[in-house]
Amino acid sequence: MTRKSNTPKGVREIVRGKEYRIDLRKYGGGEPRYFGTQAGAAIHREDMLQKMSRLRPGNMRDLPSSLRVACDRFLDKQEERCDDGEIGVGELDNKTRHLKQLCLVRVGNRFVGDFNLCDITHDLLADNVRREMSECRAKPTVRRAFVTIKQMFDWCVTRDWLHKSPAEKIKISLKGLPPKEPRSISPAEMACVIQAAPDLYRRQIMFAAYTGLRAGEQVTLTWDDLDFDYGYINVKRSKKKRGQKDRREYPVIGLPKTDKSYRTLKMPNVVAQMLREWKMEQPLEMRGNNLVFPTKTGSMADHSNWRKRGLHAACDNALYNNKPVARMTWHDLRHFYASVLIFSKQVSDAEVATFLGHSSIDFTYYQYARYFQDRNRDHNLGNVLDDVFGYNKNQAFETGQYQATGESYNV
Repeated sequence: MTRKSNTPKGVREIVRGKEYRIDLRKYGGGEPRYFGTQAGAAIHREDMLQKMSRLRPGNMRDLPSSLRVACDRFLDKQEERCDDGEIGVGELDNKTRHLKQLCLVRVGNRFVGDFNLCDITHDLLADNVRREMSECRAKPTVRRAFVTIKQMFDWCVTRDWLHKSPAEKIKISLKGLPPKEPRSISPAEMACVIQAAPDLYRRQIMFAAYTGLRAGEQVTLTWDDLDFDYGYINVKRSKKKRGQKDRREYPVIGLPKTDKSYRTLKMPNVVAQMLREWKMEQPLEMRGNNLVFPTKTGSMADHSNWRKRGLHAACDNALYNNKPVARMTWHDLRHFYASVLIFSKQVSDAEVATFLGHSSIDFTYYQYARYFQDRNRDHNLGNVLDDVFGYNKNQAFETGQYQATGESYNV
């Protein structure tokens, strides 16, 4: 038996035995729901009608089935703008990453990307999404992500999918969120990790820890960027990712992260010696693109493989003070380099910012506030670069013997 009740337009209430069915799929209301009582169906109907009031009724046929679909359509539009030269590839990459992070936020047992547009509220974005995105990201990263999120919802309004943006009044400053502090790693602990690293990845880990290059800068480094006569590294390029229509990404070589990322660094002697030996040993099949750390076929490497197969394996195998070493991120190697410079007391704050390629010294102070506060304590981290990573010329790289602050470590 089927009976239509006197319900508002767009709401179907069907009695099937003792069940009441609410179906609002044509109007952006999600999947049909069944209720055992007419009262329960009526409460759900009113709740859905309230949510649907946030939608514009004039464009229901084109309404995305979920937030993830809306994000994909927004990114399709941004790719068109990128092809027309209105925005750069880097900006497109950032927008893609920010909206992917939004869709992967969990609320209860659901991803936000699976929500309908009418389910996205100001409170959900301001509380749940902001809090979860900030747990493992720095304030500036969360701020930039919310700029993209606001742009996407504003675009939904222009498409007549929403009456107004749920992100309209969210503050982007995020002043109440605590900054993420970098991990503290001593030279002895780092030496243990390098010693335990698989042979295939030991050079990459050592180079990152002793030079502080970003992962994208390291994978695009060529032999022409190295000046062995004077011991310098010239940073000129970085790895970028460009999104495609299917949201898959492929790597391209692009410009460094900021104008200040163009820089020349002094190589510690231990790094210079390691690179000289590696240049002589590098197989012919790896030399096609003149990259310092390519894949086995000579193409540009993916540092995520270095992290998973190299750095994580090294941490799993290493013992420091007879205790296991917690897994590090690849960026932790850069933080380690920064800590050496700061605690050495032989490098000015401005030089630290320059060596790291930061856009300003203010960002360096923000990023490493705890390091600067603690550097007057007795950490016994020794001197900078060669003084910390002292090289014993009588011992070859293969033996893994280096000296740091008067102590000998097997790396």
